[in-house]
Amino acid sequence: MQHILEEFGYPVQEASPLLIDNQSALNVDEVEANTIKPLYAQSSEQLADMLTKSLSPVKVKNFCGKIGLHG
Repeated sequence: MQHILEEFGYPVQEASPLLIDNQSALNVDEVEANTIKPLYAQSSEQLADMLTKSLSPVKVKNFCGKIGLHG
């Protein structure tokens, strides 16, 4: 993502936040390179789940609101 932003003329000066629910994933090479900043998020709050899992309509509506989609 950082490379795409830089190609569009938006240089990235700091590590990108990455929400994860797997504690062991906190130890990846990208952390050492300071390109990502892992932040723990509970499994129940993973917004990406609305793209990969079957969720209740209430959960989908809640997640849509969190990413700025209203309808």
